[in-house]
Amino acid sequence: MADAQVATTEEEIITFRTEATRKVAEDRKMVEKLSRNPPGFLIATVTSVLILAFMGYLILLLPDMLFVWLIAGILLYSYNFIILLIPTTTHERVKMREYVDLGSSYKDLKELVVHLIMKRRKLAIEIGLTVFLSGMVPLALSFYIIFGIGIGFTIYLGFIVGVIGYNVAVTVVVQLVLIIGFLTMMVLLEPQAQGITRIAMTIRFKLRRARYRGRRALTLISVAIVGIVTASAVLVVGAVLIPGGTLVELLAALDVPTLLGIMVILTVLASQMFVMRHFQVYSSRRMASSLLRERADRIEAEVIQPIDVHLAQNAGDEEQCLLLENVKAAYYSWVIYDIVEQNLFGLSPIYLVAPRMGYIHNEKILDYVHPLSDDEKKERKDKRNAAVSANKGNGN
Repeated sequence: MADAQVATTEEEIITFRTEATRKVAEDRKMVEKLSRNPPGFLIATVTSVLILAFMGYLILLLPDMLFVWLIAGILLYSYNFIILLIPTTTHERVKMREYVDLGSSYKDLKELVVHLIMKRRKLAIEIGLTVFLSGMVPLALSFYIIFGIGIGFTIYLGFIVGVIGYNVAVTVVVQLVLIIGFLTMMVLLEPQAQGITRIAMTIRFKLRRARYRGRRALTLISVAIVGIVTASAVLVVGAVLIPGGTLVELLAALDVPTLLGIMVILTVLASQMFVMRHFQVYSSRRMASSLLRERADRIEAEVIQPIDVHLAQNAGDEEQCLLLENVKAAYYSWVIYDIVEQNLFGLSPIYLVAPRMGYIHNEKILDYVHPLSDDEKKERKDKRNAAVSANKGNGN
C-alpha cells in the first residue's frame, strides 16, 4: 500500500515536471520572438525621431509651442489609460471583431474582481496593484522623452532666454520632475515581477529582525521606512493630483485663439501618441522579455532541478509529498501572471502583465500562491457554518 502511494506521488511529480518543462519552453520561445523587431518598427523609429526634431524646431521658432507641447504631454500622461480601452487585436493581422468582445471582457473582469474581493481581498489588492502599476513601466521611456524635451526647453526659454515667465517655468520644471521621479520609482519597484509584494515582505522581515537587535536598530529601520514612504507619497501626490492645476496654468499662459489652440493641441497630442506608442512597444518588449527570461530561469532552478535531484535519491512518500508542495508553491507564484499582447492589426504590439484567469478561479492554486491567514480561515469557516445553519433552518 505504501509502495503504491509512493509510486502515485512520484507519477504526480513527474507529470508536474512535464508541465513545468513545457512552460519553460514556451517562455524561451516567446523571448526569442521578442528579440526580433515587429513589422514596421524601423519606419516608426525614423518617424518618431523626425516628429521630435520637427517639434523641437517649432518650439525654438514659436515659443508658445512649448505650452502646446506641455499641455498635450500632461493630457496624454493623465489619460493614457483610456488608450488601453480602445479595441485592439491580440493576434497577427486579423479582423478586430474576431478577437475583441468588449462585453465579454467586461463580464470576465467583473467576475474576477467579485471573486477575489469576496474570497481573497489581499490577493485582489496585490493583483490590482501589479496589473495597474506594471502597465506604467513600459510608458516610462515615452514620458522621459516627452517631458525631458519639455524640461530642456523650459529651462532654456524660461531661465536663460527669458521668453516665458519665471513662475510658470518653475511650476513646469517642478511638475515634470515629480512625474519623472514617480515613473522612475515605478521602474525601480518592478511591479511586473511582483516587486511591491517582495518589498512589503522585505520590510516586514527587517522590522522583525530589528526588534531582536534592540530599540536603536528598530528606531533606525522605522525612521528609514517612514522616510521612504513619505518620499513616495510626495511623488505620488505630485505626479497624480497636481498635474490638473499645472494644466490650467499652462492653458492660461497659451496666448492663442481658443479654436486654433484646440486644433493645434489635438495635432500635437496625436503626434505624441504616435511617439508614446512606438517607445511603449520597445519598452514593453524589453519588460516582457526580462520577465519571461527570469521566470524560466527560476522555474528551472526552483522546480525542475529540485525534482531531478529528488527523483535520483529515491526518497520516501513523506519527502515526495513535501517536495511536491514546495515546487507547486514556487511554480504557481511565478505563473499566476501572464504576458498578453495587444496590437493594431498585427502592428505596434505592446505586452502587458495580466492575471491568468484559469488559475485565479482555481482555489487550490490560489492556496499555493496566497495561503489564507488564520483570521481568513476562521472567517471562511464561520461563513460556511452560517450558510449550513441557514440551509437547515430553511429545510425545517
